[in-house]
Amino acid sequence: GFLPVGDAERAVDARIAALAATVALRRHARGAATGERAGRDLRDVRLLVGSGGVLRHAAPADAAGVLGAVLADHAGGWPLPRAARPVVDVDYVLAAGGLLAAEHPAAAGALLRRHLATD
Repeated sequence: GFLPVGDAERAVDARIAALAATVALRRHARGAATGERAGRDLRDVRLLVGSGGVLRHAAPADAAGVLGAVLADHAGGWPLPRAARPVVDVDYVLAAGGLLAAEHPAAAGALLRRHLATD
């Protein structure tokens, strides 16, 4: 009952998701919150993983549009990734991979490669 039912609601959700993802990347890249003097260099980032219900339940083209907006954001003032491939964590494995990483790095890597198709 909480999922959008019409095209207009889906479009609003996609726009909010694009804005939220753009703000998140700007915060990640600028570095100021972590005490870094300069922002992070994102040019060599190869994979952009989107997670969350709005992306998981979106049509693939809509999810790609959300992540594409992030990769096309020139207003942040830092170099954008040159060749990042956007993927959506439709199986919600990103958190599980993170939890496994410290104790079982091989299993975490295999899980993420399998579900995020990173090979």
